[in-house]
Amino acid sequence: MSSQVQGIQNFNKMEDKDKVYLIKLFVIIIGAVLSGIITGRTYNGEGNTWVIGFGIFILLEILISYFLKTKYDLGEMTNSQIFRIGIVIGLLTYIFLWTVIFNFIVTG
Repeated sequence: MSSQVQGIQNFNKMEDKDKVYLIKLFVIIIGAVLSGIITGRTYNGEGNTWVIGFGIFILLEILISYFLKTKYDLGEMTNSQIFRIGIVIGLLTYIFLWTVIFNFIVTG
């Protein structure tokens, strides 16, 4: 990420690479909450719901990467760089929120 203007209030002033990172993180947060709700509702005690949760994560990453590549000017970045941008923070955020929402629904 650049050391230029940052923050959601300055979204229009941000560089395209920073915008992509912020959008991907936001989509991952929404996806984690929805994944937690879906897997929490379909949990049957056998432990097979992790496949659904990680499948949703991979599908989100692929779809949002394709969408952002067409919308923003990321000409200097390769397809793998676009896919990898924010994946560590996104995956950790996804796992945390997914687990919290899942446990809240299963035990609630």
